[in-house]
Amino acid sequence: MAPLHLRFKRKDTTAFMLVDSSDSFRKLRLRLAEMTGLTAATLRLYLNTKDTFLEDESIVADHAISDDAVISFTVGEEPLSVVDFTSAQKGGAPVAGAGGH
Repeated sequence: MAPLHLRFKRKDTTAFMLVDSSDSFRKLRLRLAEMTGLTAATLRLYLNTKDTFLEDESIVADHAISDDAVISFTVGEEPLSVVDFTSAQKGGAPVAGAGGH
């Protein structure tokens, strides 16, 4: 399947990402934090303007997300569990609760 262009929006902030249908929302949340300078552990991703919370474990293909879709994001006060995605990419085991930004 071809990569999708997604828009991540919050108030006056819009970030654009090219994603694969196999990407997890955990991965996208960490990328979004890096792009925006926000703390990954407090970001929440939603489909259809907060109608559907996008769980970290789910992937893009799990939802009816089309090219140029808008993913809303908020910044919560309570941190979500963050996995050290860098070590997981390098073949290591994900580290639960590890940093973020």
